Amino acid sequence: MTTVQNTIGAIFAGALFACALSGVLAVQVFLYHRRYPNDHKLYKIMVWCFWVIDTIQTTSLAVGAWNYAIQHFGDASILMDIFTSLSIATTCGACTLACVNILQGVRIYELNNRTWWTLTPHIFFSIARFGVSTSIIVELYVKRSLLAFGEHLTPLLDTSFLLSAVADVYIACVLCYYLVHSRRNVPTSTKRMLDSLIMITINNGLLTSIFSLATLITWMSMQDNLIFIALHWMTGKCFSNSQLAT
Repeated sequence: MTTVQNTIGAIFAGALFACALSGVLAVQVFLYHRRYPNDHKLYKIMVWCFWVIDTIQTTSLAVGAWNYAIQHFGDASILMDIFTSLSIATTCGACTLACVNILQGVRIYELNNRTWWTLTPHIFFSIARFGVSTSIIVELYVKRSLLAFGEHLTPLLDTSFLLSAVADVYIACVLCYYLVHSRRNVPTSTKRMLDSLIMITINNGLLTSIFSLATLITWMSMQDNLIFIALHWMTGKCFSNSQLAT
């Protein structure tokens, strides 16, 4: 059942949590540049991309909350409408995911002695997720209604959220495997550092997988509200924060 609580309320809750995660990301960006001034240019570019995309997304969420709660205050007819600002926020989430996939691919490539064939499953998941996300985003801009959107794209959304959950688990397992493999014939201090990285990788993969599964479950069980979109926004924020954490 569509109510103010599970539409506008979900947008407000998602925007508040997203703002909190944006603050965490901003601190991580600052600390990254303080601690690693001589890091590879690719990583520096990716960090700035995360921050710029995150800022645009957070601004779009604030505008979306304004559209629903202030500009159209008391208008129940807009509860199932999808404003352009929310479509922009979803687009930013897809861009964040693309940056994360590139960074993860680089890490897998470097951890496995720069052999390209090990990237094949990762490339498959990345292209599949990007293709599905692009199709969904185009429909968001075209349909502009949650009802019309759900009628046409239920299988595509199911595929998108399921792909995200499976890919997160796969990537976490692959990174952990290569990190464990890297522990051989290294000093004890390096082993301790690698053990810490393994734990961080497992926790990050678990966190993003939980959010992806929660988004899938809320979409499949509650397609008449916007709770799944709020969770989807937070998933993108978790992706960017988890990458900077490692």
